[in-house]
Amino acid sequence: MKKIIVLFVVLCCSIMIFGAKVATIKEVFKPDSIAIDDRNIYISEKTSVFIYSLKDYKFKSKFGKPGEGPQEFKNTPFGLALQIIPQKDYLFIISTNKFSFFTKEGNFIKEIKTTSIANTAFPIGSNFVKIDFTMDQKSQTVTITWLLVDKDMKKIKALSEPRTIPFAQGVLPDNSPQCRTYKNFIVTQLQSDDTITLLILDEKGNKIASINQKADKAKVTQGYMDNYYNFFGQSAQFKPYLEEIKKRTKFKTYFPPLCPPLMLDDNSINFFTYKVQNGKQEFYSFNYKGQLLKHTFLPISNIADSFLPPLIVVKNNKIYQLIENEETEELELHAFDIK
Repeated sequence: MKKIIVLFVVLCCSIMIFGAKVATIKEVFKPDSIAIDDRNIYISEKTSVFIYSLKDYKFKSKFGKPGEGPQEFKNTPFGLALQIIPQKDYLFIISTNKFSFFTKEGNFIKEIKTTSIANTAFPIGSNFVKIDFTMDQKSQTVTITWLLVDKDMKKIKALSEPRTIPFAQGVLPDNSPQCRTYKNFIVTQLQSDDTITLLILDEKGNKIASINQKADKAKVTQGYMDNYYNFFGQSAQFKPYLEEIKKRTKFKTYFPPLCPPLMLDDNSINFFTYKVQNGKQEFYSFNYKGQLLKHTFLPISNIADSFLPPLIVVKNNKIYQLIENEETEELELHAFDIK
C-alpha cells in the first residue's frame, strides 16, 4: 500500500513539474526545433524534419537530408538549426543560406537562396519580415535591424531601431529583440533591460497596439553558465577551443526580461520570463489588441539553466514541450492546458 502511495505522489509531482507526458518520440534523438499547426507536429533534427499527427502523436513521415540541393539542407558547425514555420498551405523552413517551401506532407515546392549564414525571415502575406546584419570590421561591431522585405528580399521598411553590438566578444545571455509573424500580424520586441515591450503591427508594418509589461529581474544561474561551457566541452569539434571560448565570454548579472521563444497563436501572444516561483515559470498571454489575457506560473522544465531556447510551443491554449528523460534517455512530448 505504501509503495502505491509513493508511486502516486511521484507521478503527481512529475506532472506538476513538467506537465503530462503524451508521447515518446522514438525517431528523434537530439531535436533542434518544434512547430505545430492544426494537424501536425513538426520536429527538426540536424537536416531532417519529422512529422507527427497532432491527434494521436503517431509518426507519419520525414524529409530532408544533408546537402545543398533543392530538397537538402546545409549542415555547418555555425549554421542555423532548421526552423519550421507552418503557414496555411505550406511549410516555410529557415536553414543555412536559404529559405525553403514544402507542402505539409514534406514535398518540395521551391527555395530562395540567401548570402547570409545567420539568416532569419518569417512570411507575412506576400512579403517577409527579415533580420538584417551589417558588420563593421573597423569597429568590430554588428548592427541588427528587423526589416519588412518583398518576395525578392528587397527592403520595404524598417520595423525596429538598429541595435549595434560588439562581435569580437560574447556577452551572454543575448538580449537581441525578437520578432515573429502569425497570419496577418507582426510582433516585434523593442530593446529594454527591465520591460517587455512588444509592438503589434499589421502585415504592412503599421502599428495596431503595443504591450508594455514590467518584468522582475532574475539572476543568471550557475547552471546556465555551466551548461554553456559543457555544450562546447562535450563537442569534439569545439573542445580544443574551449579555453579560448571561456576567455572571450562574459556573463551578465541578470537575464533579459523575455525568455525566447516568443510564441504566437490564433488569438494570443505568449511568452515566459526567467522568473521562477515554487518551481514554476512565469508566463504571460496577451491578445492582439495588447490586452492581458493571463498571468500565471506554469510547470515547464527549468529554462533558466539552458542557454539554448527551450523546445516549447503554444497551440490552441495548450503548451507542448520536448523533454529528454534523463533516466530512460528517451525524448518525450509533454503537454498541458494553460490555466
